[in-house]
Amino acid sequence: MFVMNSEKKPRSKLARFVSNHALLIGFFVIIIFFSLATNNFWSKANLLLLLRQACVVGIAACAMTYVFIAGNMDLSVGALITLSVLISVDLHDKIGPLPSILLAIACCIVIGIINGFIVGYLKVHSMIVTLGMMMILRGVMLLYTGGQLTWVDNPNETWFSIFGRGTVLGIPFPAIMLFVFVIIFELVLKKTTFGIKVQATGGNPNAVKYSGIDDRKIVLITFIFSALMSAIAGLVMGSRTMKFQIEIAFGHEFSAISAVILGGTSLSGGFGSVYKTLIGVLIMASLYNGFLMLGLPYYFQWIVQGVVILIMVGFDVLTKKKEGSL
Repeated sequence: MFVMNSEKKPRSKLARFVSNHALLIGFFVIIIFFSLATNNFWSKANLLLLLRQACVVGIAACAMTYVFIAGNMDLSVGALITLSVLISVDLHDKIGPLPSILLAIACCIVIGIINGFIVGYLKVHSMIVTLGMMMILRGVMLLYTGGQLTWVDNPNETWFSIFGRGTVLGIPFPAIMLFVFVIIFELVLKKTTFGIKVQATGGNPNAVKYSGIDDRKIVLITFIFSALMSAIAGLVMGSRTMKFQIEIAFGHEFSAISAVILGGTSLSGGFGSVYKTLIGVLIMASLYNGFLMLGLPYYFQWIVQGVVILIMVGFDVLTKKKEGSL
């Protein structure tokens, strides 16, 4: 008679290292591939362009990570970014840059409060709420602008340009903003009571009810954060382009979602990492940039984005089945 040993063999150090750092390894593989496949991928101009391209989605994705960890999603991010661009650009010459910036942030926060209240307190599914809000905002912006372009008259003569075009010691200012936000959001998530509550809200809703945590308030705050960061992302985009068109941030909500999912944040909530979301953002930006340098059309990124989402969703589902949570 043969006796089967049910104990799993311990993984080697190499296997554990690869498993723990798979995302970072994948990022370096992508960089190496495009470095070999193109001539100018490592040029200073291209790397700075890549960083600037990653900043808008990256800033929004910081707070999107919190929304996911709390067990929800925010499809209104792209519309909120667009709204922020519209207000900051359209009102720049009418009331001045500072009032237009503050108004853009305030309007987005109000939208975040509405989203968070309906999802958190009225218990309506976040996908339905934010999809509806996205459609409402797009409709309102179309009514306001008539689908016409609007722009800042003298883009080179305003301090507003620092958000999207400024540099500090040769580093794009929006990139500095992105890394600062990533550090802040990661520390809050992992080192504070609020971060623990966010993870608990998405990870074990039943236990949260008996622990005294107000999960409704936590959900509300995560949506406010999402709206705030979307507003800031819109300021970066508006400052860079100095013009508004209704499709300026089209699809950015899905880019942010792709980065969050690629970074390993659980679709069902409970755990995630803003730091890994940043790596996800850089991977997506590197893929888009590299494809363009290879001569592939811009819309090819949508195919890649869809494939990434399907793969990571499938991986998340398989992981949950193995853990017995599905």
